Amino acid sequence: MVPILWDPEPRVVLTRRTPRLGRHPGEISFPGGRRDPVDTSLQDTAVREAREELGIQDPNILGRLSSMPVYTSDFRLEPFVAQVSGSMVAEPGEVAEILTLGLDEVASWPRLDAIAYEWSGGTYLSPVFPIGEDAIVFGATAHTLHELMLLALGDRMPQMEGGTWTWERIQEWVSLQIR
Repeated sequence: MVPILWDPEPRVVLTRRTPRLGRHPGEISFPGGRRDPVDTSLQDTAVREAREELGIQDPNILGRLSSMPVYTSDFRLEPFVAQVSGSMVAEPGEVAEILTLGLDEVASWPRLDAIAYEWSGGTYLSPVFPIGEDAIVFGATAHTLHELMLLALGDRMPQMEGGTWTWERIQEWVSLQIR
């Protein structure tokens, strides 16, 4: 789920995964997980996982973003955007911290940093979103966040440019999060 709080400006809710998790420990992500047999749809999975991880009750599903492959785990991100309200409580076995990123904050940035990479004969950019002093969003989560920001901000979205981040720096940052 891609939860959005209006308090009063829209803010996207993300989580820092606990360093004890076997997959993507310490990384910044949206609440979510595998489909359970009790889930009748992927939307049900998103709602259940958001309730389990953050205590989100009765989200207002606004729509769906593009399906995104997660190459490091052989899964697909199937994001549902939802307006949420009320207090959230991190489930300590999965969520180390609840983070938010304001749409107006992103709109005020002079540019959006990105990692340049080569693939299939072309050069592409992968967005990197900083949150505060010690959190970064990268990979499939960042691509999903970028799609949401493009839709929400339109021409107010800062241009993505290759910058200070590399995959090596991302890997170093991840290794620091799980120590």
